[in-house]
Amino acid sequence: MTLLEIMISLTILSMILLGVMASISTGFQAQHLNTEQLNSQLLVQQVIEELQDNSFDNLVTFNGQTVTSGAHTAAMEVGYVNANLVRVTVTTSSTQFPTVSSRAVTYLADRD
Repeated sequence: MTLLEIMISLTILSMILLGVMASISTGFQAQHLNTEQLNSQLLVQQVIEELQDNSFDNLVTFNGQTVTSGAHTAAMEVGYVNANLVRVTVTTSSTQFPTVSSRAVTYLADRD
């Protein structure tokens, strides 16, 4: 092989390897964002479950409170729809990734 053929071969091989490395890096970033989104959703679910375990009369006291878990913060909005029904909205945000957030809305009724 001539020196020119070797240089062309190395250039092609380098371009292929750079492409593979770029796709691996992108895959790791996507996986990390998905993990953060899952953590955000888990915090929303945890907060709603904890609110469901409280008595109906105490639910509105959670309005405006926040819960922090790791890099995620959950903000609660609780308000009466009528005398026997409250609307609970939980919104999470990430301090590390501004694009990662979750939101859930549920209605809780007085069981008495």
